[in-house]
Amino acid sequence: VYLMLSNSGPLGVLQLLYTPTAMIIAQVVLVTPIIAALTRQVIEGLDAEYAEQLRSLGISRLDSVPTLLWDGRYALMTALLAGFGRAIAEVGAVIIVGGNINHVTRVMTTTIALETS
Repeated sequence: VYLMLSNSGPLGVLQLLYTPTAMIIAQVVLVTPIIAALTRQVIEGLDAEYAEQLRSLGISRLDSVPTLLWDGRYALMTALLAGFGRAIAEVGAVIIVGGNINHVTRVMTTTIALETS
């Protein structure tokens, strides 16, 4: 993410490095695969469990999505919380792309890392 946002990188013309936007981009890049993998696992398990019953009721695969999401809502909430936990605990990427600039890009985790070091 740092190389992509640096001045010599493909998105360098946007001047996003050391901004809160860069920090958000880094967090999204880190959290998205975790949430996507856990969500896919939940939905795949529910689909395997309920596919035959839903087909017997005449519900298409596309129409079964709301049912599967509703039935897996607690597991999906767990996936979101796992992603949130990963984002809130992240220090390295936020310091690298945010720069830990006081009153601009300093967040709780970078402040803790600064104070403990």
